[in-house]
Amino acid sequence: MSIQVEEFVPEAIGHFLFELINDQGVVVESHEQTNRIVTTGKYLMLDRLFGLGAATALVGMSVGTLATASADADTAITGAVYKAFDATPVRTGLSVVASTTYAPAEANIAIREVGLLTGSGAVLYNHIAPTASVDKNSALSLKVTVTISMP
Repeated sequence: MSIQVEEFVPEAIGHFLFELINDQGVVVESHEQTNRIVTTGKYLMLDRLFGLGAATALVGMSVGTLATASADADTAITGAVYKAFDATPVRTGLSVVASTTYAPAEANIAIREVGLLTGSGAVLYNHIAPTASVDKNSALSLKVTVTISMP
């Protein structure tokens, strides 16, 4: 009997919150969207579960510029600006929350996509293409908070 990845790995649900913050610490714009767990992310979950290979934990995220809708076969972020999580992610019940904050001098691009990774340019776990561009500039910080939940 053969078991497909989709049959064995519970479908995780990811929710991203994008917050553009001015120099006074005020959120001036926000966007929310759910994500797609890509095939490489499902493989990562299985490898971590069974201790296979050198599967490592998710440690940060990349924002990028590709506006094309995400697909299961996605493996990278275009024009990626990678940054580690602000702090160790926190699990409460069946949810984990992690955040990354890009300072005013970082990631000044029209952000069209984001994904969690095991390192800069490493394994992509999930991928979304925001429906609206998040236009980050040097006058704003960007905080991206992701909540991954298991139903």
